[in-house]
Amino acid sequence: MAMFAINVAWISFSWFASAFATDDWLYRVLTMFQMIGAVVFSLGLPAAAAAS
Repeated sequence: MAMFAINVAWISFSWFASAFATDDWLYRVLTMFQMIGAVVFSLGLPAAAAAS
């Protein structure tokens, strides 16, 4: 369920960014950090599920 939510958010953001993105370097860097954060979060899901 959590992976589905992450996937939908990632796809929605990617679609929005491709349609309305600016070519600002700060926007690109912050987007990269958001994508890395989503990957780190998704990789930690199995450990979080096992702990609860």
